Amino acid sequence: MALVYLTRRETLSACHRLHSKHLSDEENKKIFDKCNNPNGHGHNYTVEVTVKGKVDYKTGMVMNITDLKKAMNIAIMDTLDHKNIDLDVAYFANVVSTTESVAVYIWKQILPLLPDHVTLDQVKIWETEKNIVVYKGDSSLIMPKGSGLTKPMKLSADLADIVGKKEASRAECIKELWAYLKKNNLQDPANKQFFTPDKKMAKVFGTDRIRAFGMAKFLSAHLS
Repeated sequence: MALVYLTRRETLSACHRLHSKHLSDEENKKIFDKCNNPNGHGHNYTVEVTVKGKVDYKTGMVMNITDLKKAMNIAIMDTLDHKNIDLDVAYFANVVSTTESVAVYIWKQILPLLPDHVTLDQVKIWETEKNIVVYKGDSSLIMPKGSGLTKPMKLSADLADIVGKKEASRAECIKELWAYLKKNNLQDPANKQFFTPDKKMAKVFGTDRIRAFGMAKFLSAHLS
């Protein structure tokens, strides 16, 4: 079947300040100029995510565009839109929030949410009409299908009770966990990066409020 590239675009608004903890205040001002303003500044970012894969002869699709939309909403819109990137997104606590870094962040967040039969090709961000960043991932870190995030594994009874299946890859588990969070309204309305586990999830994640993008670190004890 033909190899086809599929792209979806979203627009979000966010603010940030370009400031590195590894530089002095004078160096920051010299390098980042007005973008180092202590009060920050905002952007209307346009983000494109492109995946590639073979066209399925049954559906005529590379992947369902609705599924790509859902993945982008979880990985991008819920975490970045109308946020202060430096203060609201834990990833940037020690990472300078340049558009280059935002592109890498989006890549890392959306990758485990995609189905196994497609490959994430690139993340493209328009910071302005003239300033554009493209990230295509680190080829040295790309794992073959069937290994790492995509390797089928057996789930513990507690994790299977949430995910709805006894065998799944880490990527599938993460995807289903996100769906469970949204379906049961467990995310913190003030900051959707965090959630408080219900009775089912507490058996896997404990009872404390945790960061949703940190769910993966709890899975090892429930996968074999």
